[in-house]
Amino acid sequence: VQVLASEEINSPVAVGYRRPAVIVPTGLLATLEEDERKDVLLHELAHLARYDDWLNLLTRAVGALLALHPLAGIVLKQIEREREMACDDFVVSHTGSARSYARSLARLHDLRSTEGTRLLAPALLGRKVSLADRLESLLRRGRQFSTRPSLAKLGVSAFLLILLLGAGGMGPGWIAIAHTKAASP
Repeated sequence: VQVLASEEINSPVAVGYRRPAVIVPTGLLATLEEDERKDVLLHELAHLARYDDWLNLLTRAVGALLALHPLAGIVLKQIEREREMACDDFVVSHTGSARSYARSLARLHDLRSTEGTRLLAPALLGRKVSLADRLESLLRRGRQFSTRPSLAKLGVSAFLLILLLGAGGMGPGWIAIAHTKAASP
């Protein structure tokens, strides 16, 4: 993974499907302290390790296909929120300090907001993930940080997805039966 600096961007971003890179605004590199730079880079590397570039592509495609669906926007926003928090967990699991990382996020936000730019917002989707939610999650007492997904949650999610796909596949048959019953009298 390459680390690049650019004057053309407003916030750090992980990019690249074949040649991954982390691009950081030039001015930000000079302003941040070493621990803060490390936190920023770890967070962006977590996006690459999780293949979030591909997930962003997939969610944009799904968002375009389901643009008129009333729940699609809510679900996609929640996916983005969870993705950012998973990368936050990655940073804390590697640094061992949620409080220090929360300070880095807050300082990063302060630095960028004084320039009138949006930060801590997914650049590819253009949606803002609440900094307050992220900080609250990081500083919650007794919270465990892990880079591993919860197997129980993953199992329940897979089961529900299979159930929904099965129900979706039966939908046309149910509609046809309803139309046949309505047409019989």
